Amino acid sequence: MLRSALLGRTWLLPLLVCAVYALAQLTAGSSWTLFPDSYRYARAAEQQLGATREEAHQTALKAFCTSRADAAAETRSLDPLADSADVAAARSSSSAACLTRWSDATDITTADDRYQSIFSSRPGYPLLAAPFIGALGVLDGMRALGLVLALAGSLTVRGLLRSAGLGRVPAVVGQIAFLVSPLGWWSLQALSEGLVTICALGTVCGGVLMARSRRLSVRRCSPAPLPCAR
Repeated sequence: MLRSALLGRTWLLPLLVCAVYALAQLTAGSSWTLFPDSYRYARAAEQQLGATREEAHQTALKAFCTSRADAAAETRSLDPLADSADVAAARSSSSAACLTRWSDATDITTADDRYQSIFSSRPGYPLLAAPFIGALGVLDGMRALGLVLALAGSLTVRGLLRSAGLGRVPAVVGQIAFLVSPLGWWSLQALSEGLVTICALGTVCGGVLMARSRRLSVRRCSPAPLPCAR
């Protein structure tokens, strides 16, 4: 009965895939973390929200170190001999070491002006992240944004496949393939890859639609075949 209901409402399938994926990410967890570039995007977003450079640095650094500490604790928890105290100690020591190393610096790797200009020339992703960070904080905000971008990318893939002429079910299969592929994983991270992927997919989708429209117009403008001479 459920199968027949789904087949009768195949337009619900992509939304169901998004719901299941989001639920899995929020409950089962994933290998999500902040990268050094994530710190810089978070810092830029904090500055766009009104923080000074130093305040933005400290806020983004705290989130980055917390993310690294969580990763260290997760790695420690995989040791069958480790108990809860060992996991907590790994988290605490990792966070303290990170904060001690970078709290007095202006950047977590290098403050070279040429390197910093790479990120100052990319205001789009921090601007998109700013509302999420302002509402949820750096960690939760950037994770929520990554989830939104991954889901939006999957729906764009589905739309691209539909525009190329595939049926609804095969297009949803392509949507699922995107989410479980490295493209989906990178789109989920606190990086600009998800936004870039959506822009690239949207461009390809637009090209496909233009090509199909042109073929249709050529067919409509083609003269009717002449009847065979008898």
